[in-house]
Amino acid sequence: MFCNVFDDSPEIRFLQFPAKVPNLRSNCHGTGWVDVCQTVGVTSCGAMKFVTVVRSDGQIIGDLKGSSSFTVTSWTLRITELNKMAWDKTDELTSNELWSLDGFAATLPHAPLQFPLISMNDPNVICFVLSQRVAEHCYYDHWSVSVDISRRTVKGFCPYVNPELEETDVSRETNFSKAKYWYFKSFLPAEFSKHLNPLSDSAR
Repeated sequence: MFCNVFDDSPEIRFLQFPAKVPNLRSNCHGTGWVDVCQTVGVTSCGAMKFVTVVRSDGQIIGDLKGSSSFTVTSWTLRITELNKMAWDKTDELTSNELWSLDGFAATLPHAPLQFPLISMNDPNVICFVLSQRVAEHCYYDHWSVSVDISRRTVKGFCPYVNPELEETDVSRETNFSKAKYWYFKSFLPAEFSKHLNPLSDSAR
């Protein structure tokens, strides 16, 4: 839904997303499940993008099994010559292509990308969460991974939490690691908070 609230006669315009994630049902999955496999955002250059992560096995979460794979697809909003809005498919990256990239193959697990987030500085860069179950434990290790899906490059990655865990360890960090498997949430853009600060330069 789009609306110029500063216009003398504001007009509400609607545009459907260009694709739907299979098996993502509103009556079964809440907004947290939606965040796992799709996102929409506006970059600093003014581009609006929509990104999905679709698995070949039709699942929303869980480990990949057998020959299962996934595909990351992005669309960019375009204004047509008739002043209409349309989505253009801009990039598509398969899991096999991702796993063969330098900086990924020898370091990160072959697991589904989750919680896509569009970079505010570069519309081609998508940030994801990558998870791998820790053997004999009920929680996952997590990484934050940035991928330029247009240039097919891994921009960087870092562990989200990587504690040294022992069976007798009851530290706060360990408890958080166990809890985040069940309550994991998507990220907010780093610059989002400045829009909530009335004293920021952008609000003056």
